[in-house]
Amino acid sequence: MSINERIRYLRKEVMHLTQQEFSSVIKLSRSNLGNIETGEVSVTDRVISSICNEFGINEAWLRNGVGEPVLSRTGEQLIADFAGDLIKEGDTFRRRLVEGLAKLDKEEWEILEGIAAKLLKNEEAYIGAAQL
Repeated sequence: MSINERIRYLRKEVMHLTQQEFSSVIKLSRSNLGNIETGEVSVTDRVISSICNEFGINEAWLRNGVGEPVLSRTGEQLIADFAGDLIKEGDTFRRRLVEGLAKLDKEEWEILEGIAAKLLKNEEAYIGAAQL
């Protein structure tokens, strides 16, 4: 499989995105992406870097087909990415919620943990009853 075919495979089979959706994330025109996927245009290092950085793709797989397509992410990496996204966001619900959570003291976190446990228990009971 060529790099062009791997990009198409990644977009369609792994990410389940249209050319427009995929190309907008990596800041490329849809037509240019189409030309890359068909092999009419060479893949630049910038495009490879964007795909790997934006989608968490294994560069060795993308360039040479070595390894797995998607890099596994640690919990710390997921949190760091989430925090980075929040910093870039304007006034969104996600940002306001995290800012509110950041202000909780230890006792308030324990109360929140109890509420979450109760909600999860109710959710599990609901799912169990629905499966009957």
